[in-house]
Amino acid sequence: MAGEGSVLHMIKSLKANRSLLKKRKPMTSGKMEKKPLIDHKEFTSEAKKVYYTKLAEEKASNWKKMIVAGGLTLVGLVVFISGLIYWMRMVFDF
Repeated sequence: MAGEGSVLHMIKSLKANRSLLKKRKPMTSGKMEKKPLIDHKEFTSEAKKVYYTKLAEEKASNWKKMIVAGGLTLVGLVVFISGLIYWMRMVFDF
């Protein structure tokens, strides 16, 4: 009969998978190395003040850069639109 070989292969693969499941070990078994925790420096109030002042300066600097970039974008947009209007007047004579 046709297809007997494929059924036999299915049975063999199921048996192999079952044997693999029996051999499987849980992930918690085995030796796991326990590393000691690293002592971190404390974040003192003076360090906080320095950190937050530096953060505020960077924020102000970024704000200024965003204002300049926005202004340049608007100027570019105005120049483009005025050029487009000028071109349309020259080509279509209106």
